[in-house]
Amino acid sequence: MFSTVAVMSAINQVPDANGLGVISIDQGVVRVLRATPAGGSDIILEHRLSIAGGKPVPRTEASSAPSEWLSFGFNCSGAVLAWVGVVGTTSLAPVTGGLGLVGTGIL
Repeated sequence: MFSTVAVMSAINQVPDANGLGVISIDQGVVRVLRATPAGGSDIILEHRLSIAGGKPVPRTEASSAPSEWLSFGFNCSGAVLAWVGVVGTTSLAPVTGGLGLVGTGIL
């Protein structure tokens, strides 16, 4: 939880924030710190906790370097295969009287 008094004090120091409603969302709890005037706007403050506490997440078995390279290889081989298809169907355009371009469009 954060200090409501400190937050409201900081908001009240901003001249453009005068007359705006203030709503806080802290760990899933919604509180109205200042009611919204009729036809007015709100300032919404959302406090989120960091899962890792702001520290880098260490590598695990699921995110090891070999598995990353394997995923990279699958992605690149798919892109290469797609380009082979595009180049192949485009090169057939003169032979098929332009019908090969339909295949290129489908790819």
